[in-house]
Parts: sequence; structure tokens; C-alpha cells
Amino acid sequence: LSLLLHRFKAASVRLQAIDIDLNTVVELYGSLIELVKTCRNDFDLFEKKATEKGPTQYKHEKSRMIKRKRHHDEVSDPAEVPFSPREKFRFNTFLPILDSLNVQLQQRCEAYIYLNKHFGFLIRISTMTSADISSSIVSLSEELPNDFNRDSLTKECIHFAAHLRSQD
Repeated sequence: LSLLLHRFKAASVRLQAIDIDLNTVVELYGSLIELVKTCRNDFDLFEKKATEKGPTQYKHEKSRMIKRKRHHDEVSDPAEVPFSPREKFRFNTFLPILDSLNVQLQQRCEAYIYLNKHFGFLIRISTMTSADISSSIVSLSEELPNDFNRDSLTKECIHFAAHLRSQD
């Protein structure tokens, strides 16, 4: 768990940096998504680390087994095996938390992928050719057809790129 917390803290610090670009944001979110996916399979390791810090006992470990009442027309399923308290914790708490975290990270990553796809050219505009700038503006105008004049923005961006190159 400390691995997750340390990696999330490091990513958070990096994401809040004023000099970060959209490509790096997408890469950071992608790496966090992969880390969470990997941690889904590391329950035993997390449990072992928790027991090293102190005694671990699941809440219902010492209580009697609760049997579910069956309806009169319900057939007993021989494959139905009750979970141990450890398995209940894993399936009802540990995995849902990681899955929820993964979904939230993916939603944020998709938003940044969208922004990077349509506006990322503005970050590297000083290194782009006029043709590349023009094709990026065409792509953007197809996504946002009513928000700006394509020809006017293309001319302004080409002029802006030339200005940036002259400053170097």
C-alpha cells in the first residue's frame, strides 16, 4: 500500500508542476493505471506487510458461519462455497477500491488524451511546419466546427510559430 501512496504522491507533485505538458500528463496517468492493475494481484503481499505492522484479524474470523435461508423452490448449489473472512475482505473491499480507483484514473486519462489530441500541437507549435500547423487546425475545427474561423486561426498560429522561432 505504501508503494501506491508513494507513487501517487510523486505523480501528484509532478502533475501540479507549472512546466508539465499534456504528453507527460497522459504518460503519468497511464503509468498509474498500470500500477493499480498490477496491485490487484498483490493482495497477499499487502496482507503480509499489514501483518508485519501488527496483528491482523478479520472481523468475522471467530464468529460462527452464517447460513443463508433458502426459499422452498430453491435448489441447493453444491458449487456454492462461503467465502472466508479474508476472501470477503479481498472481494468486497480490496478489489472494489482498486477497481474504482482504476476507473477514475482512466476517466481522467481519457480527458487528457482528448485535450492532447486536439490542443497538444500548441505546445510544440514552434517546431512544426506550416503544413503540420494547418492539418492540426483542420483536425481541431472538425471537432469544434462553430468555435472559430479555420483560415484565420491557421494564419494566426503560423504567425505565432514564426514569432516563437525568432525569439530563440
